[in-house]
Amino acid sequence: MQRPGWLAAALTALLVDPSAIRAGAPFGGDDPGCVPDAKTAARCADAAGKALAKLVGSVVACHVKQAEAAF
Repeated sequence: MQRPGWLAAALTALLVDPSAIRAGAPFGGDDPGCVPDAKTAARCADAAGKALAKLVGSVVACHVKQAEAAF
């Protein structure tokens, strides 16, 4: 059984040294989160957001397909 590349990337991201991860300046106001402190961090956060959106879309599509097959 082959594992998808995104699974390996997710596991790698979880195993990254936590001390290497640091937050930037907070947004301020009532917005949660912080501003990425480097260009690479911003790119990584953007890629992670896109991957999460793709995952959610795939799960929803799978559920719709299963529901259509059931009826």
